[in-house]
Amino acid sequence: RVIKGGEIKLSKVAKRCVSSPSEFAALYSASKYISIIHKSDELISYSIRNLRSSKIFSWKQASLQDVAEEYQKRVGVRLDVPSKKSGGLGLRNSTKLDIAPATMSKNLPEYATTFADLHRLFQKTFGREDIDAGVLRDILVNDLSESFLAGSQIHQNSSILLQLGLPIIKLDGLYRGIFSVEDMIRLVNMLDESEGKELQDLLVARPYGGRYLTGWRKAAFKSGLL
Repeated sequence: RVIKGGEIKLSKVAKRCVSSPSEFAALYSASKYISIIHKSDELISYSIRNLRSSKIFSWKQASLQDVAEEYQKRVGVRLDVPSKKSGGLGLRNSTKLDIAPATMSKNLPEYATTFADLHRLFQKTFGREDIDAGVLRDILVNDLSESFLAGSQIHQNSSILLQLGLPIIKLDGLYRGIFSVEDMIRLVNMLDESEGKELQDLLVARPYGGRYLTGWRKAAFKSGLL
């Protein structure tokens, strides 16, 4: 009822107020994010460090390991000595990179939190300076953009959208399991102290329903009625 009679109806009313479809557009759309991130290493690095961490929803989450593997699939092949049986050149995957997430222990061999880190890691691992930074960057931007588009964009990208200037945070993020406590703290720390405390109180007042509700309330929650 809220979506159909409120959000959708409001959009229809707003659309009727303009003379051209081009005059009606989202200010903080996926298109805006993609346009900015293609030009901004700063936003790339911010997006890597501030991806949603909750594992309850299976929406796509960007991964530097996926980026590394995709780069190697495209350009990172190694020629082996021809075998007697095949009589031709054998191709196989090049050295596999072990990239640890930024949140893991720094005692691990390698970790990356920026595009520059990832590029440096490739150069170090393969012992060569001609790693194609352009191809690697395009693959990374694509993975971040695909992640941005997954699921509910305003939930999936709360900290990124807040960084871009969107003054809206959904108050059901923790309740729906879309935010983890880490995600909540990240948002709280981005606000002024008084606003951050107010936001945290509102979010914590509604913890994840799938874990804390019981009986008919839990059944209603799983059906999307609560």
